[in-house]
Amino acid sequence: IAESRQMYSIPRTGQYVEAQCIISLGHIHRKSDMVVPALLPYLAKTPIPDCSAMESLVEFGGDAGAAVPALLRLLGHAQSNVRQYATNALKKIDPEAAAKAGVK
Repeated sequence: IAESRQMYSIPRTGQYVEAQCIISLGHIHRKSDMVVPALLPYLAKTPIPDCSAMESLVEFGGDAGAAVPALLRLLGHAQSNVRQYATNALKKIDPEAAAKAGVK
């Protein structure tokens, strides 16, 4: 079966369906080179980034390094739950970047 980037696009059919797709991609834990870029736009959602995307990215560990710049920005988010998700994700994806950012 041929794979393509289209296979990893997330349908924009509603918040619940999107969240379930995002969570599933993290649980499947395959093809980080395709899945991680598909999840990155959810870190930039306004006014509230998608915390399930942060949880899913954690499943890829260091392979989700492309998310580090967005996670660093989210450390300063106005909402404490977003900051907490970003903190937890950053510590698991790139502990060195987390330490440099003062994350404990």
